[in-house]
Amino acid sequence: MASHTASVVISQDINRVYAIAATYPLFVDFYEEKEILYQNETNISVKISSRFFAIVRFTWEGNGIKEKNQKITWVQSKGLLHGLRVIWRFESLEFKTRVTIECIYDPHVLVVGKLIGELATFFFIMGTPERILLCLKKACESKMSNSANKIL
Repeated sequence: MASHTASVVISQDINRVYAIAATYPLFVDFYEEKEILYQNETNISVKISSRFFAIVRFTWEGNGIKEKNQKITWVQSKGLLHGLRVIWRFESLEFKTRVTIECIYDPHVLVVGKLIGELATFFFIMGTPERILLCLKKACESKMSNSANKIL
């Protein structure tokens, strides 16, 4: 097993950050298509499509278990990285929130062959949590989000 971890501190309280994070993948601006297939207080299922170098299109689905203001645990149920586990953790700081994304995977099980596994790891796992966290930070700290915060 291998893992990759990234984190960011967001200048919003944990309730606001978690509320937006729980709408994943809707706030991620680099996905071509994104849809929440099912969602309730404790579970979420999503479908996402993205292009690799604007040529090859990949589609995957994932299921998440939500623990409000603590964590969201994801498992990719369909797609190239089938079986990938991703844990989003939320930590309340003074008037801020730290969000950490940890990807846990076995590159030899996720896809066929060592070379393909290493390429998939490099292109789809390394850097993606950082990009998702930047989108989350942007969504949480934008003026529009701050205005919407008054509604929540």
